[in-house]
Amino acid sequence: MNAAEKILIVEDDAAIAEILRNRLSREGFEVQWAADGKMGYEAVQTFHPSLILLDLTMPQMNGIEVCRRLREKEDTRQIPIIMVTANSEDADITIGLELGADDYVAKPFSLRQLVARIRAVLRRAVNTETLSPAGASSDSIQLSGIEMNYAKRELKLNGENITLTLTEFELLWNMVKDPGKIFSREEFLERLQKQDGSITKRNIDVHVMTLRKKMGEDGSRISTVRGLGYKIR
Repeated sequence: MNAAEKILIVEDDAAIAEILRNRLSREGFEVQWAADGKMGYEAVQTFHPSLILLDLTMPQMNGIEVCRRLREKEDTRQIPIIMVTANSEDADITIGLELGADDYVAKPFSLRQLVARIRAVLRRAVNTETLSPAGASSDSIQLSGIEMNYAKRELKLNGENITLTLTEFELLWNMVKDPGKIFSREEFLERLQKQDGSITKRNIDVHVMTLRKKMGEDGSRISTVRGLGYKIR
């Protein structure tokens, strides 16, 4: 981890923000805090963060709206975003991931786990520019209208570009590379934890759900095999 990496905390609870700022500063990050969504959105333009830790429920502008606006702009759409949410906000988690957030953590959370998530998302963001898929014979694969380029983390669906989070891309890449194979949650975990040791079975289910929605009608090609896992047709 580069000590110059910057974390923007967008959180309206001052006590939580202070705890996060102290811990992340000790971890070697440069940290800035914004107390509401509007301030956070404006701070992105001047602070140029490496990653944004974004609370969903805030005054002025909520986290969902901040995420939507950042993903609409060319100069901010690639900044990694980790959403911070309450356990009961599954609908908001889904919306946030559909808009392009990279990951989420639910309150209450472990600071150690959160730091691991931040490092993993930053690492995946760097790897997007430098890594090729392990064990693959090509950086590109195709399957009945699905075109994927691993080096660019790019998905084209029937000729249309679809924006995926890094985790969604990894899940789809593994399935498209081996169509018809049933991938258990444990197998996905084993593959994804090489990049993100903090990912859980629950993360996988949520990311598969948002992946299906982003793929529209083609999302139904990802089947749930009851008691076993997922596969793609």
